[in-house]
Amino acid sequence: MGEVGGGAGYNFQATQGITYEPGRFPLQFTGGSLALERGGNRIAPASQHPGVPFHDTTMAVKTVVNSVLLDGQKIVDTWTANPGFTLGEVTLKSFSELSRNAAQVSETIETKRIELQGLMNQRDDAVKSLRELIVRARSGFKATYGTDSTQYEQAGGTRSSERKPSSRKKLTVSGK
Repeated sequence: MGEVGGGAGYNFQATQGITYEPGRFPLQFTGGSLALERGGNRIAPASQHPGVPFHDTTMAVKTVVNSVLLDGQKIVDTWTANPGFTLGEVTLKSFSELSRNAAQVSETIETKRIELQGLMNQRDDAVKSLRELIVRARSGFKATYGTDSTQYEQAGGTRSSERKPSSRKKLTVSGK
């Protein structure tokens, strides 16, 4: 694999047929394989399907879901207005049920996201309070037992004897 390009610490590795323009997504390839790596770790696998575009995975999924749900309702409305329309084995009833089910599941997901956000906020508040108490407790151990004590180290502090001495840079005076 040869490096095709990259930026912000990312390297795009490819074998052949890659079209790459810096800062542009999606990357298109016609053959070979493509992998996305950062810091030596592969974060996107080489594609097993030549000819399929490689897309950046940060695209907003919510927009796509809402668009599909709206399109599904448009089809139901249009199909209802035109009862002679056929779609193979798919009936208006089965299509309507599938569309309604997808909308209900999407609504449930949104409700759960709101609940999850509330729980995450509660956790963040608790962690912030805990962090403040940890700092206070560590400072208490430091004040009570000293900066070079075992108790201060056990509480998570770094003993003063274990600290690396600071090195000062020598100042140079430029002369004429």
